[in-house]
Amino acid sequence: MATTQAPRVVSHRRAATKAAPAKRPNRFRRYWKHPINSLWGFFSSVKTAIVLIALITAICIIGIIVIQAPVEITSSPADYALWVTSEMGAKYGQTWTTIFNGLGFFTIFSMWYFKAIMVLLAINVAVCTLNRAPGIWYNFRNPAVRTNDRFYQNALARQEFDTDQDVEGIRRFFRKRYFRVKSKESGSDNGVTYLYAYKNTWATLSTFVFHACLVSLMLATVVTDWHGFGTNSMAEHILPAPIYNYLQNLAGFSYTQPLPDGESGVVYPIGTAHNIEYRSDQFVATFNPTTGQPTDFYTDLTIFQDGKQVAQQRIRVNDPLTYHGVTFHQASFILYAWITITDAKGNVIFNQKPVLNENLNDINPNTGNSVPVSVAENIPIPNIQQDMNIAATQTPDGWAVIVNGSDLKNNPTFCGISGSGHSAPIIDLSQSNLSCEKAFAALNLGQAVKLKGWTLNVKLVKEGTVLLITKDSGSPLIWPISALLILSLCVTFYFPQRRVWIRFRDGHVQFAGLKEHFINVQRDFNMLARDLLALDARTSRAAPREALKDPPEASTPAKPKPKVTQSSKRSAAAKAKAEAVEETDTALNVAAEVDETQASEADAPDMTEIAGEASVSQEEAEPSAEKKHVTAGD
Repeated sequence: MATTQAPRVVSHRRAATKAAPAKRPNRFRRYWKHPINSLWGFFSSVKTAIVLIALITAICIIGIIVIQAPVEITSSPADYALWVTSEMGAKYGQTWTTIFNGLGFFTIFSMWYFKAIMVLLAINVAVCTLNRAPGIWYNFRNPAVRTNDRFYQNALARQEFDTDQDVEGIRRFFRKRYFRVKSKESGSDNGVTYLYAYKNTWATLSTFVFHACLVSLMLATVVTDWHGFGTNSMAEHILPAPIYNYLQNLAGFSYTQPLPDGESGVVYPIGTAHNIEYRSDQFVATFNPTTGQPTDFYTDLTIFQDGKQVAQQRIRVNDPLTYHGVTFHQASFILYAWITITDAKGNVIFNQKPVLNENLNDINPNTGNSVPVSVAENIPIPNIQQDMNIAATQTPDGWAVIVNGSDLKNNPTFCGISGSGHSAPIIDLSQSNLSCEKAFAALNLGQAVKLKGWTLNVKLVKEGTVLLITKDSGSPLIWPISALLILSLCVTFYFPQRRVWIRFRDGHVQFAGLKEHFINVQRDFNMLARDLLALDARTSRAAPREALKDPPEASTPAKPKPKVTQSSKRSAAAKAKAEAVEETDTALNVAAEVDETQASEADAPDMTEIAGEASVSQEEAEPSAEKKHVTAGD
């Protein structure tokens, strides 16, 4: 019979096409898709903290190597520019000085990039702390009492031994050592009890206090140099008035104030409510007669508020006066001249103490030597529209002061010269073509010059104080925050947490623990085991004593057994031998049996005595055996 087969179907497989390579996800697209998560991950990264700390370290090194501008100079742009050009240019050269000044190296700790890095590091520390906070808080509130049994065999610190205490005894043992104890029975019927003993766990929360103080200190360094929003700031229009005024009051400032003796100044702009006024009562400076360098200088300063004296102190360089957050430092000193000008009728035209705030070098035309001159320019004269320039120079006879005035068009109007403590007439230059130098020369030659009718009186030329007045908006925060930070460190160092996981079954105890900071956990376990075994020993010795103190009523004291001595044994053996000799030969076998029986009876007391001595030695050796029973962990 013919069979038919199904036709063979040949399938032509399609040529396998190569799979297109998977597109690599764009990292920046992922960041833009989840910006908050990306920023949180960026600031919670340890790499970010390392980079920021490295940048701050580099900035600090630059600030140590490169000379920083003094505070009294930075408050004046003109003084700062002069300091950079003259002093720093001579030290680093004009090229490097220009580069350093452009990068802000001379005031690097006040630059915007230093503050920005400090803010970023503060955010990084805060985010890292918040990441750890839930786990730390959960472990603090819900500690794990039962752990895996392998933990007691593989823990870094462990200990195991046998004890006579039960679960309650172990709990009392740890509570006497100020541990808090939690227990949990095993779910099975194996009789295992798990205990967790702990103390000082609250000290783990001090890490939050420490990191909060650290972040606050970083932000305080940024706030320290904040001097407010400034005039016509956008914040004045955006922020509510109470918030804006509060922030402005927190703003700090720093400026220098030269002050002659007896002169006063105010801290805040005139018109400010409850303004603070300060007065220099006296400035005293002593100099080395050989070198001319100052050896000591101080200022007697008085503070007023609302018309009342509120503070008074003698301030020195390292002993400032502080009132309501404003600090008055003794910065330096400067020359001033007390000058009065009167008219022909004796009316006072000018009576001030102008500060000679510029130092120049003039050339003596007679000798050609350089002569230092202290100058004050453009001093306004009240009630007349004229200005006056003042120059003072040291002569062999004392200080000589020259004054020359000019009108608003800068035309010379008068000049005069007088020594300190003397008076001299003032020459009128308004109707002549003479300069001040030519007028003095003509006066010295006895030529006629026109006098103005005014009299110049130079009462004195002396040093006056220069105060550095500062308000640091971050300083009220720095000291309490620093104290709290140190306190949190002390809590961490001196009150470390101690944790013991305990597994108890039928008198067998196992300790296990994790490695803790600042303590030796294995040593603590060894001490706990030793103390617990010592407690067992004390308990076992105390039990017979309790039985002797309170005997049962029905019991009667047992009679002591007579003690068998070595001499009685010897006499019994001799007597048995004498009786054996007297008997007949037929009874020799019986006598031998009697001898053996008596010998065995004589030997029995010896064994009893040896057993008693062995029991005593065993009792004496028990403490050392107990100590050897403790096995230390790896």
